[in-house]
Amino acid sequence: MANPAALTIAYIEKRPLSAARVLASMNPADAAAFMEEIPTRFAVRALSRMGAWAASSLLIRMKAADASAVLREINYQ
Repeated sequence: MANPAALTIAYIEKRPLSAARVLASMNPADAAAFMEEIPTRFAVRALSRMGAWAASSLLIRMKAADASAVLREINYQ
């Protein structure tokens, strides 16, 4: 069986918009906890494709250090 974490990261890497939609539909606390566990660059890929409301609802539930790491990496253009 494939590593579930590796499959999840590959999904975010290959289908970031679809992954963002899935994460936005999850319980925000669960999605935030998941985002804290994955490498920042993948959290950025997914969060940057969410709407502002969905992304902010996850960021406020993340640990401050993890949320700030994501915010530092997001391209705001």
